[in-house]
Amino acid sequence: MIIKEDVLQFKIVDIGDQTWSAENITIPLDGAVCYENNYENCELFGPLYSHSQAMVAAQKFPGWRLPTKTDVDILIAFLGGKNLAGKELKVGGSSGFNALFAGYRDALSGRFYRIHQQTGFWTSTTMGKEKAWKFYLTIEQDILNFYPVSKNYGDSVRLVKIK
Repeated sequence: MIIKEDVLQFKIVDIGDQTWSAENITIPLDGAVCYENNYENCELFGPLYSHSQAMVAAQKFPGWRLPTKTDVDILIAFLGGKNLAGKELKVGGSSGFNALFAGYRDALSGRFYRIHQQTGFWTSTTMGKEKAWKFYLTIEQDILNFYPVSKNYGDSVRLVKIK
C-alpha cells in the first residue's frame, strides 16, 4: 500500500479501491475527551468521540466522510475477511492503516478502558436511535470486530475519501 500526505495534513492510504485516513483524526470538539483526560494521550491517539461528535468531526474535512457500514464491509472483504482483517489493520499490517490501540470510553460509566489493548472506529451507519456501527481491534486477536453499539461510547475516528 502507498501512504501519502493529504493537503489536510493527515496521512492517507489506498486500500483496494478506497482511500482511508492512515491516522486517527484529531480535531478539538466540545465534549470530545482524551483517554483518562490526559492531553498526552490525545497527542498520541487523538480524542475519543461519541458518535454525534464523530459525525461533526468528519464534516470538518471536505471531500472526506465517516465510513458507512458498507465501506467497512468492502474493507474487510479486501483484507481477506474479518478473521484476517484485524491483523492487516494493526500497526505493521500490510494495509498501511496502522491502527493504534487508543482504548475507549464506556457509554454508561464514562470510564476509560484498554489503552494499548483495544481501539474502535465509528461508522456513520446507525441502528435505531441509540446505536451505531463501529469496528474495533484488540491486541489479543487478529479478528476485526464489527457491531452496533451505544452512540455514547468514546471511540476514535478514521475517514474515507468521497469518490
